[in-house]
This record gives sequence, C-alpha cells and structure tokens, in this order.
Amino acid sequence: MEQINYLSETLGKLKGISFDEGRLTITFPRTANQQILDAIDTSLVEIEYNSAHEAEIDISKLGFYYYHNEKDFLRRVDKSRWDKLSYLYSENVVYDPTTMESRISSVLDKSYFLINNNHLYFELLIFLKRQEHQEGKIFYFVDYFSWDSRIIVFTTLKKEGKLSISFATGGLELPDDIYLKESLERLQHAFGDSSRNFPKFIKSELIVQLFKYHVNDRMLKFLEEFVAILNIAEQNFEIFLHDLSLENLKKDFIEHKNKYFTQSREILSKLTNQIIGLPITIAASVFSTYKISDSPSTLVIILFVFSLYAIFSIFLLKLQKEDIRDLRSTFLKDYDYIKESPFFVKFDDQLVDFEAAKTQISNRFSHLILAINIYYILFCASVLAFSVYLLLQLAVSAVTIIFLGITSIVIFCILYFTLMK
Repeated sequence: MEQINYLSETLGKLKGISFDEGRLTITFPRTANQQILDAIDTSLVEIEYNSAHEAEIDISKLGFYYYHNEKDFLRRVDKSRWDKLSYLYSENVVYDPTTMESRISSVLDKSYFLINNNHLYFELLIFLKRQEHQEGKIFYFVDYFSWDSRIIVFTTLKKEGKLSISFATGGLELPDDIYLKESLERLQHAFGDSSRNFPKFIKSELIVQLFKYHVNDRMLKFLEEFVAILNIAEQNFEIFLHDLSLENLKKDFIEHKNKYFTQSREILSKLTNQIIGLPITIAASVFSTYKISDSPSTLVIILFVFSLYAIFSIFLLKLQKEDIRDLRSTFLKDYDYIKESPFFVKFDDQLVDFEAAKTQISNRFSHLILAINIYYILFCASVLAFSVYLLLQLAVSAVTIIFLGITSIVIFCILYFTLMK
C-alpha cells in the first residue's frame, strides 16, 4: 500500500506522463522532471532511462497490478491477476482482492463495482469450471467448459436441448447497479449440500432464461439476470419441496372465490326481495287501515301484527348479517392459511393474485353489510311512520305519539346495537 501511495503522489507531480500500452510502461520527459527524478525514492519506484530525453516506469516490476485507466483494466485483467492489490490510476482506486473492497483516495467506497464485479466474474468462471462433467456423478451442472475456446455448455432433456455460452477472458463492463457478490454466494451455497436438488433447478432456469439470446450475448445477460434466475429457480425448488402446484392452487382459490361470490349473491337476492317488498307491504297496510279506520279494535290488531312482523324482519336481517360475517371469516381463514404456508412466507410476491381476490371479496362483503345497515334504517323509519299513521287513526294524543315515537327509536337503536352489530 505504501508503494501505491508513493507512486500516486509521484505521478501527480510528474509532467507530460503517458502510458505505453504495448510496452506497459509509464513514460515522461526527463528534462522537465529532472528535479523530481533526483528526489524519487528508488526503493519504492524504480526509474529507467530509455533515452537521453525520456524516462519510464516499468509497471511489471511494481508490487501490485497497475492499470492506467478503466479501458486498460478491462483489456488486461484476467483470471490470474487477483493475488495482489490492484491500482486504477485514473480513478485513484485501490482494490484488495482478499477483502473485495475498493478504496478511492484511501476512503472505502461501496458503490464502485468495476473491479469487484470483474473479480467476482472470474470467480464465477472458476466455480463453473469446477462443476464441469465428472465421471461417476449422476448430475453435473456444467456439461463442458473450455478456457481455450471460451465456451460453456449446458444440456437439458427439455425442448431447448443445449445451451452454449461464449465468455470473455478479459474484463466485463457491467451496469452500475449490478453487484455480483451476493448472487455468487447464493450459487455456491446451493452446491453446499450434495443431497439438495436445488442446482438442477438453477441449471434448468438458466437454460430457459438465456436460450433466447445470441451465444455471444448470453454471458452478459446471465450476469445481468443472475438474481432473477436464482429467485425463479428457488421458487420452483420450494414448490418441488412442498409438493405444491402454484397454478392448481390459484385455480382452486379462484373456485373458492366464485363459491363465496355465489353465496353473497344469494344473500343479496334475498335482501333485494325484502327491499322491493317493503314499500308494497307498507302501501298495502296503509290501504287496509284506510278501509277500516272506523274500527279501533281492528287497527290495534293490525298495529300488533305489524310490530311482530317488524321484529321478525329485524331477526332475519340479523341472520343475513351473521351469514355474511361467517362467510368473510371463513374466507379470510382460507387466505391466511395460504399466506402463512412456508412457500408464500418466503416468496410473498407470489401472493399478488391471492391478495387481489381477497380485496375483491372483502369489498363485496363490506358492501353487503353496508346495504343491510342502510336497509335496517329505512325499514325502521318505515315501520315508525306506519305506526304513527295508525296512532293518528286511533286519535291518540300528540304527546303520546311523540313519546311512543321516541321510545320506538330507542328500541330500534337498542336492537341495532344488540342484534345487528
């Protein structure tokens, strides 16, 4: 690290430096930099004089890997250059392969992934090489791997048949939002237990996802879609472990949803009939009392019978409301059972269709309960109005009517909060 800091400081002072990509040297004029050259600590940076006018630093003699800029890094890096520190001069980045950390101007930087990702890329290639076909193994992840021809082959019994991936032996420039560390660790961990079938699902999904791309584009697409491939493979593996058919489960859940909708429609139909029948009942009652308005005893009997009808109707409304609540409770239990299953706890994004159905049915139940509450208010108001009409026919005093009206309202409220809530 001391040598890197000293070289960085020295290059910052030198005038007219240039990088010779062919000879891998940093060159600069002697005359313009003589004073600096005289003061250089040659134990840290060795200076060579290739002519009377030019001096140079041979980067192959440094104790670390020197890259003049990002383009130079991508051109020269390979799988063997990770045993020492790397220094990227243009960005002033020092990369430590043992910790996989990049430091810019000696400050740890967790957002600069160029060197990290290329280190992880070569680690991935080495890992895939180790998973190449071996005699005696029932399953092999990689069917063929060649550093010389730069090709990886995966085979499958499915319709895709064979997937070939061409890879670069030099560096790759990945999008800034991709960091391969976690994905590579997940892949390596999948092979940790030889009894697990997870690698089979990874291989299958890798072939499916990359088959649509050209052979020369597949490695880059593999790295860009690394997380998605692992996620889908893990979901399929969990479905396999729990003997779960996601499509069949969705189908069954939709059938249950339709059953709940059918039951809610039956309740709604009953409620609709009651709502339609209410004005007819009131009108018929008013007409009948008009015909016998001169018979007080008959009016009293009608008032009594109508009161019994009102009480029984409120009881039926209560039963309908309880039916809706029971249906909603049963449905929510079914949903919670699915939601709390190990698969959906791990992959909650697969609950989207189920959540949509839950919201749809919950809204339907809420609307039905609201309709019953509104009908209860209208029914009570109609009963109260008809009762007032009968009392007027019986020539009851206004004070008595008001008293009975207030009493009836109180009774209806009590019935609502005891029976209907």
